Amino acid sequence: ESKDLTKDLVSPFLMSALTRRLEKLPEKDQTLLALAAMLEPGPEFDFELWVTVLGGEAQRPAAQATLQEALQRRLLREAGPNRYTFRPADIAGSLAATLPPERQRELHRQVAEVLVEKSGDPMLIGYHFEQAGLTQEAVGHLEAAGARATGIGCYYDDRVHEVLGVTGRDWQSLYHFSMGVAVDDARLTS
Repeated sequence: ESKDLTKDLVSPFLMSALTRRLEKLPEKDQTLLALAAMLEPGPEFDFELWVTVLGGEAQRPAAQATLQEALQRRLLREAGPNRYTFRPADIAGSLAATLPPERQRELHRQVAEVLVEKSGDPMLIGYHFEQAGLTQEAVGHLEAAGARATGIGCYYDDRVHEVLGVTGRDWQSLYHFSMGVAVDDARLTS
């Protein structure tokens, strides 16, 4: 039986308080944040990608105003350069769920296309195409992500093999297929 850890960690009282904070936002800000909540499978998002999906530079002032309002209300926090995360993560899911399913699918398609244009992460592109219901488009990108994850650069972890008890080479390929991730090395050209 799977558990939703966030529900265990975030009290109903806190979620109710956060929901009230969300409801006090103007509807336009709620809609913009709902789109931000859909940009990645987790609670984080990239500000520049958000601006691009919103329509580009003309939308930057609206995005910045919404961002500042959400930061002030403690619905978001900085997660790195141009990266923000919803706090708690449940807020992201709640916001995304406010959009009708057909609008969610359209936004996932739009995000995937922007990521393709920007040569984004194939795993994220595949995720968005899959969420948009475009399985054929998703497969190629997810396949590329899988091939990338098993490529050169992920065979650096003999210590991890020791910790997991992987001895010899019999299980090494399965381990790298299921757990390995790509480590980009700018020194490699092919």
